[in-house]
Amino acid sequence: LSLNSRVNLVLYIDFIKLFILSQPRKEIIMEKKWLYKVENDKISVLLSLIVTVIFAAVTAVLHGFIITLVFTIVMAALTLCSAYRFIFIKLLIGEDSFCHCKSPWDKKEYKYTDISEVWESTGKSVNGASQNYLNYRTPSGEVKKFYFSPCQYDEISFLIEKIDKDYDLSQNKKGLL
Repeated sequence: LSLNSRVNLVLYIDFIKLFILSQPRKEIIMEKKWLYKVENDKISVLLSLIVTVIFAAVTAVLHGFIITLVFTIVMAALTLCSAYRFIFIKLLIGEDSFCHCKSPWDKKEYKYTDISEVWESTGKSVNGASQNYLNYRTPSGEVKKFYFSPCQYDEISFLIEKIDKDYDLSQNKKGLL
């Protein structure tokens, strides 16, 4: 590897260590203690990072061969997408509310009593893999969707039970049920 390639590789690895593999930052949102945090797994970020580093090394050895350079750029973009999902997209579950975070600027907290309907659904992705989604209807009637992995089913079940129970209790108090 040339000196320039090694420096770039070291800078890239330092970036990954600093922003992706560091301990999760404290949630600033509403400074609340959350019972559960449902987020994407670190493994997807790590795997795409490993493949990106391999492609970068092969590109450096081949002195910027066009095909490997294209693959390296594509893998770097996929790694950034995985890192974005891991860092920003999450569902924070509390005692009386939950927060759906879609980006650093789009975080919405809902009280369980405000959600009239919640359900889970499954579907197939482009590659044929099964996808699990939590769906809920906001107070404005809009249906929102959140992807979760099968290992997070307990947290999602807790949220569904909590929403169903709290919504039914609030409707009974209002005399609507």
